[in-house]
Amino acid sequence: MNNKQTSKKKNKDEWFINFIKKQGWERYEKSLLVVKDWTTTIVYALLLAVVFKTFFYENFKIPSGSMNPLLLNGDRVLVNKFHYGYSKFSFPFDLMPIKERVLSNRKPQRGDIIVFKTKESEKTGVYYIKRVIGLPNDRIQVKNNQLYINGKVLDYKFVASLDANSQYNHNYFNSNSYIENNGNNKTYNVLISDINSISGNTAEYVVPEGEYFCMGDNRDNSKDSRFPDFGTIPFRNIVGKAERIFFSTANGGFNFDRIFKNINENK
Repeated sequence: MNNKQTSKKKNKDEWFINFIKKQGWERYEKSLLVVKDWTTTIVYALLLAVVFKTFFYENFKIPSGSMNPLLLNGDRVLVNKFHYGYSKFSFPFDLMPIKERVLSNRKPQRGDIIVFKTKESEKTGVYYIKRVIGLPNDRIQVKNNQLYINGKVLDYKFVASLDANSQYNHNYFNSNSYIENNGNNKTYNVLISDINSISGNTAEYVVPEGEYFCMGDNRDNSKDSRFPDFGTIPFRNIVGKAERIFFSTANGGFNFDRIFKNINENK
């Protein structure tokens, strides 16, 4: 440290040194100055972390297998909070009095993975992560566990049969993995277990203006927009777009191969 830097630091610490002298703690001056410097550094680091988490990225833990095989119970995903702009749900404890969204230059696209609150969980504070299937005014229907968007069935390609409670299938039952092509240059793996399931055969839904129809990739083990008490998701209820796995403790261990894995790459 040169003389100029030493002088600046001395001036900066002068008020604290005067405080130490007033208390009669001169013999502890060096130790107290070290404690003060460390405390200042920690406070600045915490403030920076809060700002980063509030306005840029936040990590959310995956609590269930509803997004198998892509996301596993124990993954933590990084959610881009500025991708769609901000709403009150983008901020801790929903404190910001924002009615709809601000700085929203982009809107969700079919195939995006988003974190959000449902209309019901606005009261309970529960967050969900699902894939955007239907855009405003789309017609959505599931028949024999195949998706129909605006009357057209999506393309499917069989990948593999996965045993129950296996690495990428946390269901208590065997499941088949398929590649689903949503017709929007987006492909991803989905799990299908029972073509006769209630959630695999639905009426046709019309997505309201300003809302989005969301589903889990684990089609027979996901509570999502197919169910009336879950419903479609208003744009204002979206926290952000999930982009990467931050880290993972899925399947009982730390998974180095999943750190910062891009979850939006086409399969």
